[in-house]
Amino acid sequence: ESVQQHIQIALTNNAQQKEKTDAIQLGDQAVIDFTGYVDGETFAGGTAKDYTLGVGSGSFIPGFDAGLVGAKTGDTVTLELNFPDPYTVNPDLAGKPVRFEVTIKKVFTHTLPEYTDAFVMQYYGYATIAEFETALRESMEKEYEYYKEYYFLSQVWESVIGNSEIISYPETEYNTLYDQYVTTYTEAAKNASMSFGEFLAESEGMTESDFYAAVDEAVKNELREELILYCIAQIENITLNQEEYDTAVQAYMDDLGYNSREEFFAHYGEQKVIQNAFSKRVFDLLLESTVIKNTAQ
Repeated sequence: ESVQQHIQIALTNNAQQKEKTDAIQLGDQAVIDFTGYVDGETFAGGTAKDYTLGVGSGSFIPGFDAGLVGAKTGDTVTLELNFPDPYTVNPDLAGKPVRFEVTIKKVFTHTLPEYTDAFVMQYYGYATIAEFETALRESMEKEYEYYKEYYFLSQVWESVIGNSEIISYPETEYNTLYDQYVTTYTEAAKNASMSFGEFLAESEGMTESDFYAAVDEAVKNELREELILYCIAQIENITLNQEEYDTAVQAYMDDLGYNSREEFFAHYGEQKVIQNAFSKRVFDLLLESTVIKNTAQ
């Protein structure tokens, strides 16, 4: 089933687009201007120009897509709808009646290519459909294995964190991280030509005291994981030899496109690389020593 879904995606991604003048159908794309009114007033997020909508995608509230079916380029359509309840996007609008004025500016239809050997050769470089589907399956199996391991590891690590107690936080590291958080926001407030309190209220919807409490929690959460990681490494005598260290550094440099170790460390810091290298060793150990009792999920 997943292979077939990926095939459909491949066909859709390479569909031929053609502008049409006849009525909109589900599956078409429409370029629209729209304005929404609640109690006769416009509202935030309810107005847009030159918006490209996949008709039938369900990206708007129920009834919006269906209300455009049958309209043509140049038409203006009035949609009398209701916001769903609950409406997580904007709870204040939940259940309220809304009127949309929608102008159809352009309509496009998509023609899917034929699924043949020639198609997979042209767009994906495989000689036959069979080769293409084999490659799809192998790719998905690797992806599933990765996410399966990630899922188990996240459960294990969550358990470790939940069963660990931090007696105290290292003062130097705490202050360094705390200052970094605060500096980021104070500089942003300065760049916006606003007072710190005004900036927090506008950008985060919180008071200064709420902000400092949130920073304290964020710093402690970040340090908590690092402290537990190194504690396990110490207890289990996990160390990095020179070869493992060099491999970890080079892997990060390759991923981020750096050729110079000096430039890389200047931007990211050596400690982060060491921490991530230790993380892998600790996580491997945790997975090896975990007994999985229920694989139903």
